[in-house]
Amino acid sequence: MVIAIGLDSADPVLLEQWMSQGHLKKLRQFRQQGAYGRLVAPIEFALVNDFGTF
Repeated sequence: MVIAIGLDSADPVLLEQWMSQGHLKKLRQFRQQGAYGRLVAPIEFALVNDFGTF
C-alpha cells in the first residue's frame, strides 16, 4: 500500500526547520520512517499543480 501526503503551499525550508526544532512531531515521524522527497512538475505543468505528476 502506498499513501502519499502532499503539503500544498508549504515552505519546505520552514517545515524542515520546525521539524528539527522538535515541532511537527508526527510529520517528522512520517519522514523518518517512510520515504521522503520533493515533487517537481515537468515544465508544461508548472502553472497547474504538481500532484498529477506522480
